[in-house]
Amino acid sequence: VEGDTDRRKLTYTMPGVPVLIANYESLVRDFAAFNDGEFPKFDLVVLDEAQRIKNRTSRTAETMRALPRRRSWALTGTPIENRPEELGALYEFIEVIPPNGTPDLKQLQLLAKEFILRRTKDLVMKDMPPRLDRDEILELSPGQRYAYDQAEKEGIVHLNELGDQISVQHVFELVLRLKQITN
Repeated sequence: VEGDTDRRKLTYTMPGVPVLIANYESLVRDFAAFNDGEFPKFDLVVLDEAQRIKNRTSRTAETMRALPRRRSWALTGTPIENRPEELGALYEFIEVIPPNGTPDLKQLQLLAKEFILRRTKDLVMKDMPPRLDRDEILELSPGQRYAYDQAEKEGIVHLNELGDQISVQHVFELVLRLKQITN
């Protein structure tokens, strides 16, 4: 789907086109250009790099969920980057959980067994050489080291203060903060 707004709108409504490929940004704009109920209904909507909808309240996620469709697939190598709720956003898109549903970790695991197909490179890329991992220790700059140490101390104090209220999300948030400093 390409061209100016009118051409893209025409492309969506052209009969006999079996496959349409659009990027997230243009699809969000194009969906908004149609009046309510005018956007065509698809048999299948496939989101590649589906982690793009991990934030349920983003305009992109809301638009993808609003696309009229019969079936939905979400493809991603990183279904969870920071918080378990991100996986919930993918399940919401494929309509496995209700809108704004908040499954707990046990429910997410059960859903994963049924709805996630995990294929590793060794299963699908027989011609690839084996993966070679090499650890490399990189020293933080003095400013990074100070920021990291402070964030780690404050984060651990915060986790301890939470006591029984601590959740995996709290730990993920601390790890994310530390990762941001090192990046």
